[in-house]
Amino acid sequence: MQALFAPDLHQLCLPLFALVSMAWFLTMRHQTSTIPEISTTFTGMFLLGYIPSFWVRIRTLGGDIEPTRLAKLAAPVLSFLGQKADALPAFLPKTVHLPITNGAIFIFWTWLSLAFSDVGAYFVGRSMGKTKLGDVAPAAGAASPNKTVEGVMGGCAISAALSTLGAWVQRWPYWYVTGPIHGIYLGALGLLGDLTASMIKRDADIKDFGDLIPEHGGVMDRVDSYIFAAPYSWIMCKYVIPLMTDWKKAGFGAASAGLVGLMSVPLVWFFSLRRILHIIEERRKRRKQDGL
Repeated sequence: MQALFAPDLHQLCLPLFALVSMAWFLTMRHQTSTIPEISTTFTGMFLLGYIPSFWVRIRTLGGDIEPTRLAKLAAPVLSFLGQKADALPAFLPKTVHLPITNGAIFIFWTWLSLAFSDVGAYFVGRSMGKTKLGDVAPAAGAASPNKTVEGVMGGCAISAALSTLGAWVQRWPYWYVTGPIHGIYLGALGLLGDLTASMIKRDADIKDFGDLIPEHGGVMDRVDSYIFAAPYSWIMCKYVIPLMTDWKKAGFGAASAGLVGLMSVPLVWFFSLRRILHIIEERRKRRKQDGL
């Protein structure tokens, strides 16, 4: 609610929650709360409240819509939604009255990429998966033993393809580069959210978070991939894409291209670090065997 009605005060969400929570623990209970109780409360608020609220902030970005490449095809639908939005109560934020914003378009393509990343990872993992994720990341493998490296790569590839299409539709600068990088980030962050949920379920000794959706579990089982993608997506939609667009329009094409290059640095760093750690672990095992 704070992200929608008062986005400028969004940074106060966690401190105020901490204040209210600790006041409750100290004044409304007969016994002293334990660290697991407090940490569980804060983790729930952080994972299910604060982080996903960045999607709401993205939704409010860019009231002045820049036409996409599909604007003419979508015009009848947007006109219908606009007429319906006029009937909404006056106390709702302005962005709700305008049902389509730049942020809303960004969310559509981002969520589409995340959803099909899960689908791609599942089918590629089932048909081609040979290398268990636990072989390269033991903790991740322990959280979800059935996941494979090939499945992760397949999910990232599907996400990259859809994000590239979305980048082209939204007229991103250097869409043929920014799109795939954005998609790979989404695939990786979606996997991180999935593994985090699996880790929590394994620790709690439960299979699903609920039974609301038959054969799929609860709501959390369906949206875990979207959690950690929210802050990254907000940075992309709020700062990175507008900055590259402004620089390119101002004639600073090299600077804009350089920013695109910087986007790939964390990916290169992560996979390089993962490889280095793997090599160190292999050497440690060999030394241990030689010592025996």
